[in-house]
Order: sequence, then C-alpha cells, then structure tokens
Amino acid sequence: MKATIIGAGKTGYALAAHLLRENYEVVVYSRSQQKADFFENNKLKVAGLLAGQYEVKTTSDLVAAVKQTDIIFVTTWANAHNEVVKNIAPLLSFKQTIIFLNGNWGALEAVSYLGYDKINKLQLEIGETSGMPYVAEFKNKGYLEIKQIKELVTLSIFNSEKEASEKVLKLFKQLYTSIEMARNIIATSLTALNPIIHVPVVIFNLARIERQDNFPILVDGLTPKVANFIMKIDSERRVLAKQLGIPYNTIVVQLSEQWGRKFPDLPSLFSTLETYKKLQAPKSFDSRFIVEDLPFGIDPLVKLGSELNVEVKSAELLSKLTHNVFGPKFEANLSFINKKNIDLVLN
Repeated sequence: MKATIIGAGKTGYALAAHLLRENYEVVVYSRSQQKADFFENNKLKVAGLLAGQYEVKTTSDLVAAVKQTDIIFVTTWANAHNEVVKNIAPLLSFKQTIIFLNGNWGALEAVSYLGYDKINKLQLEIGETSGMPYVAEFKNKGYLEIKQIKELVTLSIFNSEKEASEKVLKLFKQLYTSIEMARNIIATSLTALNPIIHVPVVIFNLARIERQDNFPILVDGLTPKVANFIMKIDSERRVLAKQLGIPYNTIVVQLSEQWGRKFPDLPSLFSTLETYKKLQAPKSFDSRFIVEDLPFGIDPLVKLGSELNVEVKSAELLSKLTHNVFGPKFEANLSFINKKNIDLVLN
C-alpha cells in the first residue's frame, strides 16, 4: 500500500520512518524543492525509537505525490489544512483516504469543503486523530530523534459507510499499540488535548514568554490555579460532548490512557512524565501553542457552543482575552462548524 505524507516536518518524517519500518511505500510532499533535493541524496537518520537510516522519497510535485496513492496523511499545522484540502481536491481519486494527524477540526473542514456528494461518488474516507502520536525533534538537517510514540491513538473516520475501511484499521493496528475508534470526526477534535492546555499556560505565563525566559512550561508554568482553569474548560467540553451524544473522559483520564499510566491530576502527570516535564516554554508566540491551538482549538469550542446554545464561559473568556492580547493575527474562518455539517457527521 502506498502512503503520501503532506507536511515535511518532524511529525511527517517520524510517520514516514514508522511506515517504512512496516514496509509501506511512502512519499513525503514538501513545498520546498531544496528539502526534496536533500532527501533525494541523503537518508533520514533516526535516533531513539525506530532508530535507523531510511530512504524517504520526498517530492515537491503535489500531483505526483497524490496520484495513485491509497492514503494521504496531512501532518501540517491546522492553519494550513484548508489550503491543503483545496490543493488536493481536484487530484483525489476513487477510494482514497485522507487522515489529519492530529485533527484540530481538519476532518470536518475537509468534509465541508469537499461535500458529501463528492465524498460519496469517489467513496472517499476522511479521518483524523485526536492527538499527535509522535514526540519527535529534528536535531539537525536529516537527523530526527523520535522520543515517544503514544500507547493509545484515538482515530475517527467519516465516509458513506460510517466506519473505517479495512486498509485503515490494518495500518493503524500495525503502527500503534492500541487504537480507539471515536464515534465521529467531531469527537476527536472536541477531545483534543493540546489546545485546552497550551493556550491557558501561554496566556498565564505571558510576561515570562515575552522575556524569553527558560522554564518548563507544564511544570513551573502550571500552578494549581492554572490547572483548575484548564479543568473548567474541560468541564465545558464535557457538556458539549453530552449535547452531541459523544462519550467524554476528563483530560486527566485521556492523558493517563495515552501514556499507559494513572494520575490523579494534571500537575502530578506533567511533573512525572519525561515528555512533559522537560518541555520548555516557547520562545515566541508564533508557536503551535497559539498559532494552531487558539484558532483551531479554543475558538471552535466557542463556535460549537454558539451553534448548540451551550454556555462555555471559560473558553469564551480565554478566547476573548487571548485575541485581545494578540489582535486579529490568529483568527480563522470557522464557518464550517455549523448545524448542517454537525448533523451530517452525527447522522
């Protein structure tokens, strides 16, 4: 089976290495001809998990990347999802699959743009994961360290059959220890973990980040009051989920399940797990913590609350404050979160 990865960053190449390890044919699409040329002449060196050297075919030709591929993984930031879908829409063919890794409403946005008629006619399936399965970092050009692969990956799929195809289930079972199928593509975005953590810790540590202080943001930057505020938004998401008939576990339970350990609260979890306790605060506000997690994490909760007539006071307060601080720079068009698309996905 052939897999195409759109997004030539650390997640894209971590996934590429993982797929190659499982003997899948892989091509990575990059907008950069320079990056494509580099990997034409150099192997990807991987340290940590999946250690080894991999020949990763990389191209800057989107048509060639998408043509005759079985599954398309989108590993870009969420603010690029709309552009990706627009670019690949005329290239899609029969029974292809698109998976957003991680989702952040990417699947619903794609369903809205492509439309049910096209999805049904081509028998496409559109899916996403609720979180990022890989913790990886480029140490230098062509040298990637994969630090962690999550124990549990939550996946959702939208198609005319209302269930994941055999090819997708087989692939995910090969890659990850445990797979949890979410009820629908709203469920995976609604339960995404990063946004309701990242945006609060940035806004409550604004001065330290602006000074470019060095500190572990989920340990030193997450006081009991900050954790309590995060749990308030978590409770609001639970109410939204209930309104939509979606099962919902608290963020503490979700994180515990993903890492295969039990924790009583966020501070104890973040101060114990190596992945989190060493995570340094961003050096600028152009990080995923805001660029992705505000417009495609917090703002969708506010929009969904409005569509469902559900009060989400804490999420709305956080959204208003953060946009007031940063201005219109991080705003997004969320018109695809509407009752018509919600009903389409739920029914």
